[in-house]
Amino acid sequence: MIRKLRVKFVATAMLAVFIVLASMLGLINFLNYRNIINSTDEILELLAVNEGTFPKEFDSDNIGNGFLGFSSPEIPYESRYFSVQLDPDGVLLLVDIDQIAAIDEDTAVSYAQEAMGSSNDRGFISTYRYLKRSSQDGTSIIFLDCGRNLSTLRAFFLLSILGGLGGFLLTFLVVLLLSGLILKPVAESYSRQKRFITDAGHEIKTPLTIIGADTTLLEMEWGENEWLTDIQKQITRLTELTNELIYLSKMEEDRQIPLIVFPLSDRRFHAGGTISSDYGISACRCFPNERRYFMSPEEFYGKAYPQLRLAQEHLLALISSYPEKEDAASGIRQIESCCSRIKSPESMAGKLRRMGLSPTAYNALTQVHDALGLRVICAFTDDIYRMARWLEKQEELEVIKIKDYLAFPKPNGYRSYHMIIKVREGAGAGVTAEIQIRTIALDFWASLEHQIKYKRSVHSESLIRQELKRCADEIASVDLSMQAIRDFILEPPPAVQCRCESPESTAESKRSPK
Repeated sequence: MIRKLRVKFVATAMLAVFIVLASMLGLINFLNYRNIINSTDEILELLAVNEGTFPKEFDSDNIGNGFLGFSSPEIPYESRYFSVQLDPDGVLLLVDIDQIAAIDEDTAVSYAQEAMGSSNDRGFISTYRYLKRSSQDGTSIIFLDCGRNLSTLRAFFLLSILGGLGGFLLTFLVVLLLSGLILKPVAESYSRQKRFITDAGHEIKTPLTIIGADTTLLEMEWGENEWLTDIQKQITRLTELTNELIYLSKMEEDRQIPLIVFPLSDRRFHAGGTISSDYGISACRCFPNERRYFMSPEEFYGKAYPQLRLAQEHLLALISSYPEKEDAASGIRQIESCCSRIKSPESMAGKLRRMGLSPTAYNALTQVHDALGLRVICAFTDDIYRMARWLEKQEELEVIKIKDYLAFPKPNGYRSYHMIIKVREGAGAGVTAEIQIRTIALDFWASLEHQIKYKRSVHSESLIRQELKRCADEIASVDLSMQAIRDFILEPPPAVQCRCESPESTAESKRSPK
């Protein structure tokens, strides 16, 4: 919006400058032309009065020489003119060309015939201005050479145009440079306004989500009533208004979709409730030695690849043997799904380069710990910790490092439970792997965040970070609300005595044995 406003400001300013310059230069050139015409006509009038010649006693004060009032006693000597006289029948009587050298008698006669054919008493033939005077004795036509004056007029016109264009371009540069300073307060005000709307929307949405979830719990406990229904309606209305405000604040942003490399070997696929694995595609693009060619995981990891596959199958089998995959009381699956992948050569090479390391299999297996990765999707947050404690107790695994992003989320809102483990014994012994444990809701956020932003430069990055953080907070709140609903279903609250009971029934209940 600010850029469009700046363009409109510069265009409007330059249009105004163009109109002013064009008007001034047009008026100046027009007045200059009229001055030449008026001074020429005054000289022709003087010559006509004196029968085609200047008087012997010339008084320059009698000639105003145009609207500027300039006159000189040198006018008779500077002027070049000639005259032609015709009788009433149009027969040539006299041709006077003594005061001009550029015109011969035949040319003078042809100019006279052309002037006689015109209906105007004054006008131009070539660079000569003429004046016709008729009397009983015939017609006298006097010509005055205006070549120098007209050349000066054309030169002044061209110079004024060039000067005007130069001034226009100089003004354009000045306005363009100053427009940023002029519009800076407007840009700052607009930016603060958008930031306020976005921040306010984020701050409003989170409590609205929590209020909505709490209202739903109250409806489950007390049943529907008009007050809870009104609360839900107002929450919906406020949510719509907040979304509209945020939408309006983003309407002026440029929406550009960058083209990116899509590493299919990093994608994980699973069906609801099933345990599956993905070993990656058969070929991935890699960039060792800054050359571009295709390399399969087998080629990249070399002899370590079979060990990675064995460790992958071993860990998947171990997790599939988790004894509490389904809660016996509620029938709710504690493990929704599990997926695994061996990091593609392209993705691993990119990570090693960001760490300042060469993209080799040795560095991939010794400097990083996620060449093999597993993701366990649980139903609720407490299921995550229950699964993590169970993995720590497995004798065949050694826990190297734990990152609890549930208790300590990342600044962008990312929440998950990460475990770096090492297979001690059995198939794939010696291989390290990263196990990520998160809920369905947290996996939904992390998967979309990874696709649209992870490790890529994006437009309006600060605004996108705020949006992702807000979404993460809302999803975490929904996660807690869903867990509260589950707990409420599994452990219903004790019955509350109705206040409308009669005193007799209350007293009788107190006397009854427990």
